[in-house]
Amino acid sequence: IEVAGFVVEGDFSFEKGSGGSGAEVIKVAATGIGLTLGDGTRDYVSVTGGEGALVISDAGLAGRVDATVSLANVPGVSLSGDFELLINDTEGRVLESFTIGGESILLDLPRGPYVRVVGTGVSLTVTVGGTSTILKGDVAIEQLTRADGSKVVVISASGLSIDG
Repeated sequence: IEVAGFVVEGDFSFEKGSGGSGAEVIKVAATGIGLTLGDGTRDYVSVTGGEGALVISDAGLAGRVDATVSLANVPGVSLSGDFELLINDTEGRVLESFTIGGESILLDLPRGPYVRVVGTGVSLTVTVGGTSTILKGDVAIEQLTRADGSKVVVISASGLSIDG
């Protein structure tokens, strides 16, 4: 599939029907998601082994995509880890099931609206003057929308270590 000029590889399933609430929905599921981002001569970002599910309805959009992400060919910086993007811009819980290639995928998201990026086993290496510093751990960044419409960003981390 080509999206915004980028080729996204994987197995995709598209379905239009009724969701768990009975409302009309469009459901998209994917496994084996792969994507590289670069300048045409070298790749900078590599996304591999991805899986995801997305529901679009009159209530809004909700979905989850997880994959292994790595950054390369950026002088002095490397990054790798397993990342998950969760989004629910509806005001309710989303519970939908998908089947793709005989595999079942469950999308179970708490009430929204929010956007959340979670990194597990993240390793960031910065090298300056031949000396490398490595930051490892799990991180989460979330933007929540409060009842009054204001937004707040929450950043959390666990298992952090610094070497170098």
